[in-house]
Amino acid sequence: MLGAGESGSWDAGVVYAGSEPLVSPAIAPDEIWIYYGGINVRHDDLRYRRSAIGLARLRLDGFASLDAGHWPGDLLTRPLDGVESDLYLNLNGAHGWAEIECLATETGEVLAVSERIERRDGTAIPVIWKSGSGLPAQRPVRLRLKMCQSRLYAFWFGGAAR
Repeated sequence: MLGAGESGSWDAGVVYAGSEPLVSPAIAPDEIWIYYGGINVRHDDLRYRRSAIGLARLRLDGFASLDAGHWPGDLLTRPLDGVESDLYLNLNGAHGWAEIECLATETGEVLAVSERIERRDGTAIPVIWKSGSGLPAQRPVRLRLKMCQSRLYAFWFGGAAR
């Protein structure tokens, strides 16, 4: 949510977001830019109005996240078809960790386990599988993401660039 600024600032009263965000601009490919206009007073305030244009920056996919706090948490996905061996995370785990298990949809058997991703914050973090194992091709699987003090914004299969 794009909220109003601090009391006394140029955008303390009202903010208006631009109609189109810029996703992955060339100079900041891991961000979403939202230009907005702001006014220092509310709509119904007749005092002196001061206005300007601002820029809000948001990490790529940063509109929502699944968060794990001090205690570890798990996320179990629905069955996923057509997975590829390369898995990437958009994760802020700068003060925590995440690891992934690949499970057989039918039995729940653990097919692959990732290396722990510790103290990383990035929009395209590659998942490294232990012992060279990878995700089974052409087989529906579920992923169990285990996290602590981390925020997961997105995950996807394939190349690092989306």
